[in-house]
Amino acid sequence: MLVRHHEGPSSDKGSCGSGGAGLDIRTWSRLHAAGLVSLTLSLALVVPFLVVAGWPAFQDFGGWMYEAFAASWILTGHAAEGMSFATYPVPYALGQAVLTGLNLVMGPMSAGFVYVMLYLALGAAAVDILVRKYDVRPLAGGVFFTLTIVVGSGFWNGYIGSQLGLVLLMFVLGLPRAWIVSPVGVLVCSLLMFASHGIAYAVYCVVGLGLAWRAKRVLAYAMGILPSIGLAVWYSLASFKQAESGGVSRSGLLSHLFYKGYTATKLGAYGNLQVGTAGDGDAMPVLYWLGVAANFSLALLLVLLVGSIVRNRKKIWTDQPAELIITGSLILVYLLLPLQVGVLVNPGERVLSAATVFIGVLTMGRTNGDTRRLSALAAGALVAGAGLTLVSALTMGIKQGLQIDRPTIPGRDDSRIAILYGHRTDADAESATNATSGAATGAGPQLPPRWGTSFLLPTGGQ
Repeated sequence: MLVRHHEGPSSDKGSCGSGGAGLDIRTWSRLHAAGLVSLTLSLALVVPFLVVAGWPAFQDFGGWMYEAFAASWILTGHAAEGMSFATYPVPYALGQAVLTGLNLVMGPMSAGFVYVMLYLALGAAAVDILVRKYDVRPLAGGVFFTLTIVVGSGFWNGYIGSQLGLVLLMFVLGLPRAWIVSPVGVLVCSLLMFASHGIAYAVYCVVGLGLAWRAKRVLAYAMGILPSIGLAVWYSLASFKQAESGGVSRSGLLSHLFYKGYTATKLGAYGNLQVGTAGDGDAMPVLYWLGVAANFSLALLLVLLVGSIVRNRKKIWTDQPAELIITGSLILVYLLLPLQVGVLVNPGERVLSAATVFIGVLTMGRTNGDTRRLSALAAGALVAGAGLTLVSALTMGIKQGLQIDRPTIPGRDDSRIAILYGHRTDADAESATNATSGAATGAGPQLPPRWGTSFLLPTGGQ
């Protein structure tokens, strides 16, 4: 299946009146069906959650709200005790910078809501351009890329950097190939990916090299990638002490493989939205186990889709050799990455998400008749998981009154099983509250920088 470029509908100057306008709207809707599916799904899932929670209660998002408020406080000429801006490039800065910019014109809570809506709109646009570029079936592709990537597990965890990087990766793949393998295209894309997230940038380096090899533009790629490599080296040298403190997590082979398998099931759309110490497994066991089943089903279907890629590798090699190599490379890197590198927990999860983009591209095209049923089943498993997540969101009030004594030592009881796919909705409520109160009272930020990957450092950081 070769890449097929779709052009927008040509304007018919002879058309006039409501009939012509109606035809244009219908044509536009068909052309952008995947984007409309993506936006509809995202809003249907996220807006009710925001209404029930009352704020963007994605696990780490409150910390990023606080970081953005603190940065805006400093930029407007105020003193912020205990923190300062990093004096070196930080490859997690783009999302934080956008959120900071919003804080300059509105309050922290409003900025958080607006950021989420802007992200969902960008995600829908990225899904749309990717589906049209690779001639993916709009419904299956719209559902697949939206629920595994745009509002996937990382979204509910509040990972604004890696999520923005994944969305930008889809957007880049949808751009004209001649441009993205040119020196200017590589320069722009690599700088954007570097600024979004370190893992996203590393993934782009692999993807960009594969596409450049296919287009026989490796030299152009090398010219365009050099500035961002320089920034990456600068960041690595400047933040060496910070990275060294996190170390590399090592585990036994069985533990490593078990966690890799569990991470694959996290691509499913079910999220166990926890309040305090209580989750769906405590409040609604049936809902919880249905969600677990939906996520395991999606993981199994992904394995079958990868199997179809292996079976059809000769045909794919003829049509899309770069995408085939990239997919295999990302899956291999995912399997080999340790469970923690520096301050990054489970970096392989981000790599697997990127590989999932290519799995969808290679198996869900209109000409992939042999995987049509698998694609439909995968979309169905994702929609089922998303529906259960919506129920989990709407019933957060039930969980709010529960207090569960959950031992943290493995093997003590079934505590780990009970919190599979958990997303702690109030994990950073204190940070968000400090931001909103600091803005309202004029007291400013009262907490130290929340994240080691921020462009804000504790006073004394270089």
